[in-house]
Amino acid sequence: LEQRVYGDVWLRDTGPLVVREADGTRIARRFGFNGWGGKYLMPGDQEIGAEIARDAGLVVTHTPMILEGGAVDGDGTGLVATTAQCLLNPNRNPHLTREAIEAELAAQLGFARVLWLGDGLINDHTDGHVDNLARFVAPNRLAVPEPTGKDDPNAAIYADAAARAAAFG
Repeated sequence: LEQRVYGDVWLRDTGPLVVREADGTRIARRFGFNGWGGKYLMPGDQEIGAEIARDAGLVVTHTPMILEGGAVDGDGTGLVATTAQCLLNPNRNPHLTREAIEAELAAQLGFARVLWLGDGLINDHTDGHVDNLARFVAPNRLAVPEPTGKDDPNAAIYADAAARAAAFG
């Protein structure tokens, strides 16, 4: 049994994102990973995604754009939700504009439409991953939490996310 050592196995963020090409072939996409904006760099985080994909017999392609899996959530129809706090954060891709990020999401993952939410949850060490804030539960149906009470520190964030999703259509 081959043994590999990794500092972290948070695979939602460090693992490959698998897409199906037009001919039905599954391809593993590997984006750059910088330890959630340089906060948590651990041994093996750069390699684990490609190793998993190769072990599964998948062709692996690489793109330098920094992207963790939890930063995006797709509905299966080409619509993806993300937060500006994460993907537009200078600690991820300071050289890329919103339009360039949208183009890369389309080219690499097939997302034709991007629902940009604002901030993620307060004190989220991932800088606002959408998987902590909202999730698609069906095509074009986004679930957003409601505040637990008047003192919920994320109440304004939930309201903003719900408003942006409603305005998006």
